[in-house]
Amino acid sequence: MTSYVPINDLVFYAAHAGAISGMGVPGWITDPTKSDYLPQVTSAAAFAQAFDQVWNSTTAISVYEAEAITSVVATQFSLRGPGPLANPVYTTQANWLKSATACVALILESDAYFAGQGLIPPPFPTSGLLQTGYAQAQNVTLVYGAVIATPVVSVHGINVPANGRVIATFDGVAVPPSAEGSVTMGYSIGRGTSYDTVVRTTNLNSADIATAPFSYTYEYDLHQGEGNNQTFSGLAFLAAEGGATENMTISYASLQIQVVSV
Repeated sequence: MTSYVPINDLVFYAAHAGAISGMGVPGWITDPTKSDYLPQVTSAAAFAQAFDQVWNSTTAISVYEAEAITSVVATQFSLRGPGPLANPVYTTQANWLKSATACVALILESDAYFAGQGLIPPPFPTSGLLQTGYAQAQNVTLVYGAVIATPVVSVHGINVPANGRVIATFDGVAVPPSAEGSVTMGYSIGRGTSYDTVVRTTNLNSADIATAPFSYTYEYDLHQGEGNNQTFSGLAFLAAEGGATENMTISYASLQIQVVSV
C-alpha cells in the first residue's frame, strides 16, 4: 500500500481500530508473533482509508462519533472477516468503498437524529499534540537579486483541523559571501513561496563572521493554517548586499511543525 495522509486523523484511526478488531479478533487469538497479523493490519488500513474518504470532513468529531465509528466498523466485520487475507484485493481502498459508505451513512443518520432532538454530543477530547513534522536541508543557495523567496526546507503532509493551531520553528546557519561586506538576509515561514508570517531580517558581515545562526518560531492564528495535506516551508532571500552581487548559502536548516488542538 502507498503512504496515506488522512483527511481526518481521528476518523481514520477510529475506523482502523474497528476494522482491526473485527478482522483480527474473530475469536480467541494466541499467536504471539506480531508479523503474522500484517495481513489484517493492512486490510484494516485499506478499509480505514475508504471510510476516511467517504467521511470527507476535517471537522473535529464528537465523543459519540468516535465511539460509533469504532463500534459500527468492528461489528461490521465481527465473525465475517474477509479471507483469504493473502488476496491483494483486500489491501485496496476501492474494495471497501461500498461497506465504508454504508457505515458512514448509519452514523451520519444518527447524528441527524440527535440534532433533530436538540442534542449535541460533546467534542472528542483532543487537547494536546495532534501531529508533528520535521525536515532538514543542507547547502541551499539564495540567489542574488531574487524577488521570490527560496523554500529552504519544507515539511509535507500536514493536516490542520478546524480546532488545530500550527506552531512552526525554522532555524539554520547562514554563510555570507566571502567577497561581500554587509549582507541582509530575510527569512520567514509560509506555504509555497508565500509568507504566512512577517519577514525577519538579519545583518551579516563576512569580514567579521564566517557563519551566522538564525531561528524563528511562529504560532499561527486559529484557522490561519487550516487544511489538509499541506506543505509548510522555511523561506529565505537576499534582501540587500553592500558590495558585489554574489549568491549566498544556507549551510544547514531545519523546520519543525507541530499541530496542537485548542
